[in-house]
Amino acid sequence: MAEGRKFEYPETMTDDEIARLGVLVSEVDRSVQPPLPRSWEEIAVPGKECRHANGILGRLLKDHFPGMVKFPGDNHEEEPAFTWHHYKAKVDGNGRSFAQRVNDEFWQYYKCEDGYEEVAEYVMEKACRKLVLDMHYEVRIQSVINYHFEHNKVKLAKGAARAKPLAREEYMKVLPRWVINESVCWEKMVDKWCTNEWKAKHEERQLRRAAMIRIPHHQGNQNLRSFRNAVSERLG
Repeated sequence: MAEGRKFEYPETMTDDEIARLGVLVSEVDRSVQPPLPRSWEEIAVPGKECRHANGILGRLLKDHFPGMVKFPGDNHEEEPAFTWHHYKAKVDGNGRSFAQRVNDEFWQYYKCEDGYEEVAEYVMEKACRKLVLDMHYEVRIQSVINYHFEHNKVKLAKGAARAKPLAREEYMKVLPRWVINESVCWEKMVDKWCTNEWKAKHEERQLRRAAMIRIPHHQGNQNLRSFRNAVSERLG
């Protein structure tokens, strides 16, 4: 038997559709706790450009950034929304969580195939957890690039920007669009980057990255399948 999350396939799914998900079934065609897919499968519509789902999600996560969030309980203080759990914890004036706002707007761009709703919910959760972490990783690097371009008229590549952290007052001069109304939140984010603990972890990760035998990923907002197909088409 395969190990993984227990999952009941919708009755409307055929064997071919199950196989397309890349999961396992037993000899008697009954689900045996298969691992669920980690990425979207975008079905192109003739005459329309197929936009990458994670690209849309990344923009929505910025549009609906919660800013400062306080988890329930007396032991928690307000902190920047560093994770997808922060989006779930904060609600707006209408009682909707910021995670729900992201989810609702996402499905204005896409339509889920009938019978795949639970699969889509699972992939959405996986994608948003990773994308929020990526968003915070990328914003620091982009801030370094923006600062040097705006104030020093120097264009930095990402590789160079990773190794040139800014001083606290320099970060405060390049607020990204999605925190422009959250200056206190941005200040807290910058304070974290300026701690000795964070700097030590950052240097450790840089050394680990430099020691990698294979080239680090550079697929952007494409999932692995889409990136592989794009490379195959480019190389013929």
